[in-house]
Amino acid sequence: MDNKSYPFLVASFIEAMNDIGRYGNAKYGADSFHQRALSGDKSRGTLSRCTQSELAKHVKEHFDMYRRGELHDHFGTLKHQLAAVAFNALMEYYFAGLEDEVTPDSVNEADTSSHTP
Repeated sequence: MDNKSYPFLVASFIEAMNDIGRYGNAKYGADSFHQRALSGDKSRGTLSRCTQSELAKHVKEHFDMYRRGELHDHFGTLKHQLAAVAFNALMEYYFAGLEDEVTPDSVNEADTSSHTP
């Protein structure tokens, strides 16, 4: 693992996203996002829940539940509703192959290395 730091991210939110991933891994087993990512499988396969439209639907559903103040059905928190939004977006990012998308040099030239509170 690299030693990168991410000063613009919130550690507790990343932890909540990880909780969502762990829960999905237990729930879906070999068909979970985690197992597929471990094997490098970026195909959406035959699982309807991995299609772009289904992932977008889940993002919207979890965000709408958050806005209504509904707690996550498994974790019982609002933070996990938002983490589920982000995790579903993460899955779309992965399945769409955006890890390999090149960021334009003009964006890379911006000073993103320091964090000013």
